[in-house]
Amino acid sequence: MSQGARVALRFAIGSPERVAGLVLDGAPFHGFRPEARGEDSIPLDEYAALVRAGRADEMKRRWREHALMRGTPTERQALLGRIIDDYAARDLLALSAQQLDPIADRLVSIAAPTLVITGEHDTVWRRLVGDTLAQLLPNSRRAVIAGGHHLCNISHAEEYNRLLTEFVTTLP
Repeated sequence: MSQGARVALRFAIGSPERVAGLVLDGAPFHGFRPEARGEDSIPLDEYAALVRAGRADEMKRRWREHALMRGTPTERQALLGRIIDDYAARDLLALSAQQLDPIADRLVSIAAPTLVITGEHDTVWRRLVGDTLAQLLPNSRRAVIAGGHHLCNISHAEEYNRLLTEFVTTLP
């Protein structure tokens, strides 16, 4: 989901023989045009600098306020808080230019069955990326979770899990 989908895409490109299926939820990918801006932009460099400076609490505070965190029902806010509190930011500390090289031209090499998910109310850019991924990946299917935002796996867990279960049962 989200930044994890970035990792999954790179893994599928680099080790296609090890991927039976792929689920991309709210995925970004470096090199996508137009680039994320406004509420879609995540200041990864700033977040990484805060973590490196020992200010992970400040990074987490800013992350909680980010537009992508909207839409989580009140009854799920405590769960989201625990997820953010437990976040160790290892991905931010490991960021490198190589990890963020553009991959758009390599997406067609991913042959694994792929489920591309976004919430109906995810940000415009994330929905556009989802539509594009579903077009570029040769063996993909697109799903939009009605009423969902970026964290539709939390806010609409039943629908999300149903989609995952249906998808996984089709894999060889």
